[in-house]
Amino acid sequence: MSDTSGRIKYSPSRKKSIKVKTEAVSLSLGGGGRAKASTKQAVPGTPIIQLNLPKELVWGLLHDDGLLTKAYNDSELIAFLKLMAEFIEMSADSGLEAVVEKFNVETDSSFSLLQRRIREQIDQQHSSEFNGAAKRAFQVGSTTWAGRLLKQTDPTKFKLARLVEVVRQQVEMALLLAPRLILQDYGERLLTSALPGGEGNRKVVEATIKAFRQQFNSFMEEHKDPAEWVSDKIAATVKKYEKILWT
Repeated sequence: MSDTSGRIKYSPSRKKSIKVKTEAVSLSLGGGGRAKASTKQAVPGTPIIQLNLPKELVWGLLHDDGLLTKAYNDSELIAFLKLMAEFIEMSADSGLEAVVEKFNVETDSSFSLLQRRIREQIDQQHSSEFNGAAKRAFQVGSTTWAGRLLKQTDPTKFKLARLVEVVRQQVEMALLLAPRLILQDYGERLLTSALPGGEGNRKVVEATIKAFRQQFNSFMEEHKDPAEWVSDKIAATVKKYEKILWT
């Protein structure tokens, strides 16, 4: 299950399996979250220095339960990404009036109202255990996205009309940046929800998130064609991403 804070409540058995692996890893982590060369092994036959931390500690286990595919391909995440892409495409192709009609907003609306309309659409259609995480990732990611495009820091001042203008001028950047920010936030929520907390596991969490970001940035660099992130292609692109997490 997922709560409104965006954390996932994994089953006790899954949490226990992850905890066993992180305990082995934590023995081999030095200061600053860097893995030391060690004979300690979290996976039989695999020195800790060679581990892909997210894959070995979390992604592989979630994949075995079918949860990883569900989290990335059958959850609210895809709906949020598609609607964001549709907003960008509609802004670029048809302008503000089309956005107003589709999303039931006004020409002088704030961006926060558009965000609310998108959440309302998805709440009517979906209800999975990943709903909270997807919703929070969308809210955080899309707010950061709008701020960067508008070059503003106060979300209460983000105006929809101005944002549509900027999107029309920077369509490719808008198409690439929105899924990058939402997907990164979502992935980190899945990881931190699965990993045991507490001071003893702090370095494990830091090292795992760092490894996740490196892998994520590599994928986004390989898939930087905006055509892969339009509304009718984005689900297939995310499916490619989900596959590399556990293979």
